[in-house]
Amino acid sequence: MQELLANSVTAWITAVSTLGAVLAAFILLKILVARRAKRDTVPPSHLRELFRDLVKRTRPYFILIVALWAGSLALTLSAHHEHVWRLIVLVGTLLQAGVWAGGLVLFWANRFAEHRAADAGTRMTINVVAIAARLLLWLIVLLVILDNLGINISALVTGLGIGGIAIALAVQNILGDLFAALSIVLDKPFVVGDAISVGDAAGTVEHIGLKSTRLRSDSGEMIIISNGDLLKSRIRNYRGQEKRLVILKFGIAYDTPPEKLARVPQIIRAAVEREKAAKFDRSNITTFGTFAILTETVYSVYRVSYGVYMDTQQRINLEIYKQLAADEIEIAHQAPVVQARPDEPIK
Repeated sequence: MQELLANSVTAWITAVSTLGAVLAAFILLKILVARRAKRDTVPPSHLRELFRDLVKRTRPYFILIVALWAGSLALTLSAHHEHVWRLIVLVGTLLQAGVWAGGLVLFWANRFAEHRAADAGTRMTINVVAIAARLLLWLIVLLVILDNLGINISALVTGLGIGGIAIALAVQNILGDLFAALSIVLDKPFVVGDAISVGDAAGTVEHIGLKSTRLRSDSGEMIIISNGDLLKSRIRNYRGQEKRLVILKFGIAYDTPPEKLARVPQIIRAAVEREKAAKFDRSNITTFGTFAILTETVYSVYRVSYGVYMDTQQRINLEIYKQLAADEIEIAHQAPVVQARPDEPIK
C-alpha cells in the first residue's frame, strides 16, 4: 500500500495539502476584499476598485483548477494524463483571462462614461463599443482554445474573414456612422449643449446617437444629420467663444448737415459703451456711396451665449436709432428715393 496510482502516500498527502491551502488562500482573499469594501467610508481609488472587481470576477472553476494544478505538482502523472491535464489548465486559464479582460473593458467604459460623458446617447455609444470589444476578446479566446485543442482554425478564420468582408460591404454606411459616432465620443469636436453650424444647418446639439446627431435650430425644428455626413462637413462650434465680432454698416442721408454727420460716430460709440458685455473698437465715415454716406462700426461682445449676443446687438441698434432720430439724422434708404416738389417738375 506504499504506492497508490503510481504515487506514494506522502506525495498524495502533499498534493491534497497544497490543494487545500490554495483553496483556503483564495477563499480568504475574497472574504477580506468583501469585508474591506463594507468598511470603507470613502470611495476607493481606481486601482483598488479595479482589483476588487477582478477578485469578484475570479470564477470558482478557475480557483479549483489552480488548486488542482498546484497539488498535481507533487504527483507523477503519465504522459497522457499530463497532456490532458495541461489542456484543462490552459482552457480554464484562457476562459478566466477572457472574464478578466471583459472586466477591464467594462471598468474603462464606466470610468469614461462617468467622467467624460453626461449625455445618454454618448453613454449608449460607449456601452456598444464595450460590448463589441468584449465580443472580439471572446472570439480571440475561442480561436486560441480551438487551436490548442488541435482543431485547424485556418479555414474558420478564412471563412470569418470572407463573411466579415461581405457583411461590411452590405452595411458600410451603418458601420461608417458607428465609427463616426466613436470618433465624436473620443475626439469630442462637440458635446451635448454646444451651439454648432454644419453647412446650411445650425442649432444646439441635443443628442449624439450611434447613427445620427440631433440639432435643435433657433426656430425650433429638429435637424437630424448622420454622423458620417457630419464628420465629412466643416463644423463650426461656438462653445467657449471668447468674443463675437460685430460689423455694423449703414448709410446716412446726403442732406444731413456736416456738423450732425460728424456726431454719428460719437452716437454709435456711446450706444456700444452702454453695454457691459460689449467693447467698442472703431466707428468711421468710410465712403460716399451712390445713395448714402456710408458708415462702418466694429465692436465685440464678450463671453456670452448666442441669445445674449443677439439681445446685446439689438439693444445697441435700438439705442443708435433712438439717438439718431432725436438728433434728426436720417438713415438713408438702400434704393433711390424720388421726391416731388410742388414748384418743380419731376426729373
